Amino acid sequence: MDDIIKPDDYSLASYYVEACFDNTILSNASCFFYVYNQQIFLVTNWHVVSGRDSNTLECLSKTGGIPNNLKVYVFEKTNSEVFYPGKVWKVPLFKNDTPLWIENTNNDNNSKVDVVVIPVTVPQEVKVFPINTLEEPFNESTSVCVKDEVFVIGFPFGIKCCDLPIWKRASIASEPLVNINDKPILYVDTTTKPGMSGSPVVYKERRSVALGGKNGFSRFFTKFIGVYSGRVYAENIYEAQLGIVWKASVIDELIKSKFS
Repeated sequence: MDDIIKPDDYSLASYYVEACFDNTILSNASCFFYVYNQQIFLVTNWHVVSGRDSNTLECLSKTGGIPNNLKVYVFEKTNSEVFYPGKVWKVPLFKNDTPLWIENTNNDNNSKVDVVVIPVTVPQEVKVFPINTLEEPFNESTSVCVKDEVFVIGFPFGIKCCDLPIWKRASIASEPLVNINDKPILYVDTTTKPGMSGSPVVYKERRSVALGGKNGFSRFFTKFIGVYSGRVYAENIYEAQLGIVWKASVIDELIKSKFS
């Protein structure tokens, strides 16, 4: 019997999302899920859920609309654990006018950390793959260096292939141990496009020698790097090829600020 070709695990972990006011679509973006102490969180950019620029706080939609829900395109799970693409899960953003997301600010200039986490209860019929459960064994010490290749996995211009994302290759352009402008971000060299906001950024490279043991088997160096949030500003989008990635540590910090 021929082997069944399955999507890459990380392809199952990035999801197309529409930021909506009621049923009116204001923008499209990307998101993913993260698990912490058995609680599932939806992760995307602050500017996606707020509808505002994270630096200027100006409204992003030409209509002046602010989203009150996210429509997330996920997988539908059957009783047999088989899952199919095409399930739309409506995630509310407010309860009694209070935002349901967890955010933080940069104390120096009051600009927003452009990452939010939303605690969610995954419906029984929905299947999601939290990004931090997909790292292969023996990768605890894996790290990235400047010039290493990584992937931004999301939905440029809303393009999706049977609800699966596009992998955009990028290279680490700034030293990962260094914060940019006192913010926990790094730069990647890539020509990303609108719709990729909120995408997970991952490192995945095949090992020269596979590693195995009682705790599993590893063929790749794998590491979740962070959250893509847009490009370095330029007058013309073709002038800027530096993408902004908020480091993965931001997610744990946001969660612990609320659930510690």
